[in-house]
Amino acid sequence: MNNFKGLSIGFLILFMAGFSLRAEEPKKELRQDERQEAILELSFRNSVDIPIIAIGALGAGAFTLWDKKLASDSCRWCEPNKFDASVRDRLRWSRVGLANKLSHATSYAILPLGGLGFALYQTGKAGAWSSGLKEVAIIIEAALVAFNLSQASQILFDRERPDQHYEKLSNTKKSATANTSFFSGHTTVAFAVAAALGTTSSLLERESAPWVWGVGMSLASTSGYLRIAADRHYLSDVLVGAAVGGLSGFMIPYFMHSPKKSESALSRLQILPLAHGLAARLDW
Repeated sequence: MNNFKGLSIGFLILFMAGFSLRAEEPKKELRQDERQEAILELSFRNSVDIPIIAIGALGAGAFTLWDKKLASDSCRWCEPNKFDASVRDRLRWSRVGLANKLSHATSYAILPLGGLGFALYQTGKAGAWSSGLKEVAIIIEAALVAFNLSQASQILFDRERPDQHYEKLSNTKKSATANTSFFSGHTTVAFAVAAALGTTSSLLERESAPWVWGVGMSLASTSGYLRIAADRHYLSDVLVGAAVGGLSGFMIPYFMHSPKKSESALSRLQILPLAHGLAARLDW
């Protein structure tokens, strides 16, 4: 898992370097048929959002590197409730290792890289690469906030993972992160990325927005299911992770980065000649 997290953090560092280099790039003059794509542009405040991303990346790196040292050796929340235990018995795979690897790939590779690549592709079609980098930064921001919340929660609640709880009698070697079950970090990141990309697509009024929501949420749900199949989390861990990730992925783009229609207003401004002067009309 740390390899996948490390790759994600490495990609983030490379992205931030590229974002800084392109921050002062002049805007490309768009053709008339491309202007509609550029009318809506997500707001992004460098003085606020870049520090949030940087602090979030440092936190994610710290949790990833020192998760074994930060985790407790003993559980405070040891026994599963009947509902979690029942679902675990039904959904657990016999090949838990395969389910675990698939959940890593879905949460930390397929969804993040696919989502960020899609955002860049959509803006790149209109030649608005700077807008694409802003959207990528917003998605990363939402994912980092959600991920850090999940890691802090795991350390706070000290819930025993299902594989560790049910294999005590088999003398299985105890994992260093045996008590970090609540709530699922994989599921949190997956839903944060899916919701953030869906929200930005909706805010930018893309025709593909319904498909983005559908595909993203399906992949995120698959990731959550695989965490139960891998016997690494209970259903309640996954449901809370989905809620936290989904809320972060929606609220950060919607409340912090809703687009401004500055170019749209200018494009709708008309100067009209009158008998004794000029008049301006702005259509909303």
